[in-house]
Amino acid sequence: FVEALRYHDRALECYKQQHQVSVIACCSEATAWRNKGAIHRKLKDYPSAVAAWKKSEMLFRNCRERVMAEASTAATKSNSMRPYPPDKQICLDACIVEVLQSRASTHMKSKDQFREAIDCHEEVIDLLLDIHRAGEDFDPSTQIP
Repeated sequence: FVEALRYHDRALECYKQQHQVSVIACCSEATAWRNKGAIHRKLKDYPSAVAAWKKSEMLFRNCRERVMAEASTAATKSNSMRPYPPDKQICLDACIVEVLQSRASTHMKSKDQFREAIDCHEEVIDLLLDIHRAGEDFDPSTQIP
């Protein structure tokens, strides 16, 4: 596991040098942080796992905002209603949910961090409700069943 951490650290250093020029690079960095959190969890280094997952969540949310902005801009330019949710956003939403659930289960291992675990679960619920509400505003024929 220690060697895997070194590989992830090297990958993260490469992403830092790229300055996240694309959504794909940002998602790749977020994935590396998510994986690094999983390794820390296996090593029972829970504070480092949570810190890595927080970084991952922040990056995935940044990617999601960028995808949403791009979709909105494209819809405005084409003067049409954009389908909700775009395929990329569905994937990003799933990544955010996964990271939040990983954090929640890790917080549950500490008896004094139940509030943090509940906060993570509430964020998942809020995200899923936002997706549902936004989907109601669009043409159902454009939605994924």
